[in-house]
Amino acid sequence: MNAERPIRVLEVVDCLNGGGAQTALLEWIRRLPRDRFQVDVVSLFGPGLLSQTFADAGFPPAHLSPFRWNPAIPLRLAPWLRRDYDVVHAHLVISSFLCERMMSTRRLGRLIVHVQNPVAASGRYQDWIERHAYRRAGTVLACSRHVLNTVGLCRNGEALHNTINMEHFRPFNADERAVARARFGLAEDQPVFIAAGRLAPQKNHALLLDAFASVRVKLPRAVLLLAGDGPLRGALDAQARTLGLGGSLRFVGFQEDVRDLLAAGDVYVLSSRYEGLSLSLLEAMACGLPCVSTFYPGADEALENGMNGRLVPPDDVPAFAAALKELGANPTVREVLGRAARESVEDRFSAAATAARLTTIYEALSA
Repeated sequence: MNAERPIRVLEVVDCLNGGGAQTALLEWIRRLPRDRFQVDVVSLFGPGLLSQTFADAGFPPAHLSPFRWNPAIPLRLAPWLRRDYDVVHAHLVISSFLCERMMSTRRLGRLIVHVQNPVAASGRYQDWIERHAYRRAGTVLACSRHVLNTVGLCRNGEALHNTINMEHFRPFNADERAVARARFGLAEDQPVFIAAGRLAPQKNHALLLDAFASVRVKLPRAVLLLAGDGPLRGALDAQARTLGLGGSLRFVGFQEDVRDLLAAGDVYVLSSRYEGLSLSLLEAMACGLPCVSTFYPGADEALENGMNGRLVPPDDVPAFAAALKELGANPTVREVLGRAARESVEDRFSAAATAARLTTIYEALSA
């Protein structure tokens, strides 16, 4: 690298929809010293929900295609990869695979691939793509230690936790809580559970709805606010009708600022079968909400059962329901766990700390 010019970094991401990987990427690059780094962002398809947010932060993204499965995407990506970037940082599976396949062997040492979900060994086509995407890259970053372990052998692997903007995701004052509750027509004394995430099989919302139906037997005024959208919306609607949840379950769609939603809640819930390291969980913890999560592999990197939240076995409806009932009915326990959750996120997941580590990684690759 020429010491007289900034380090040039190309960030390549599948899309800029409102996912944890994209949110973490924005928090990292906006904290890189502007006098030392020049960052370009390429999205394979889009625009997405966060495209304008990236542009407003000073990183206007280039979108290669409005469609996800466009065979022209590799041709449009190739000129970007031929440019003289000091670091190419690929996020998510398709971007990682294309960059690893298309970059010349001599430049692979400057490629970082970033893994957000565990790599399964089931032999499925996507798993094959993932393993090949991470095989030759100079550096593999993963959002948790568990995810890194699923990648297998790689030359330089490191866990770099997804990051939280602690200034934004902070505990709520009474006025913020009142405004949020009024927005959804909620009384102050109603127990409110919140879940946010794509309505897809990974998130296992069917488990959550079954557990919530049990919760309402003990807490009949309880409400579940379910944020996000996805292919299972219709199936979850049908399940809710079968369970007789009525107005106690509210699908609130995509939330541009999830903090405004979290302010209405008493308990955050995560029912996933697997995760890398759930950003929505960390955001809720940073806001001081007590959390109940399935104990998917790696969940204990964020939650310590009984200390800063509750972990329950995956697919165990009675255990999940019991944890929700306990927190829904006990404000004192909620306060203790919520305070501990905030403190643990401050210690391990602040944006400043993880951005500083990424700065060091970029500098080492560009040397």
